Amino acid sequence: MIVTLSRISTEEAIEYLFKTQADSIHEFAYYMLHNREEAEDAVQDIFLRAARSIHTVRDNANLKAWVWVIARNYVRDVARREARHKNLLVPPEDISEMVRHSPSPSSSMIIEECLAALTIAQRQVVVLQIIQNLLVDRFVSKDVIKACLP
Repeated sequence: MIVTLSRISTEEAIEYLFKTQADSIHEFAYYMLHNREEAEDAVQDIFLRAARSIHTVRDNANLKAWVWVIARNYVRDVARREARHKNLLVPPEDISEMVRHSPSPSSSMIIEECLAALTIAQRQVVVLQIIQNLLVDRFVSKDVIKACLP
């Protein structure tokens, strides 16, 4: 069901969004930022931004999609700031090699290493695909996704 402001009040909208989307947004932020505390801060900041700007949403707009745009933009900005400091991004073609030589047999560590090696945009696509089951082929070449698989 698509929830819009024409159906509920702004207070109910923020409460609904938080109840239904906060965990997924936290998961997205954690995989993008690689830090639980930053992910928790991100969720708070994202929902504060949503609460402050909900008056700008059209009555028939999809609120879930709207809050995910805020989340994506917020996390992208934080990740860009961190990337400027680290400057350690690995080209996608090197990811397969990294997975093959990974010292850890743990698949979750391999996945986290792969995600860390992607550019911000590539990481967003992969994480959103995992968390929200969004259509990847509309956003990125399947070769990028395949490069992350062992």
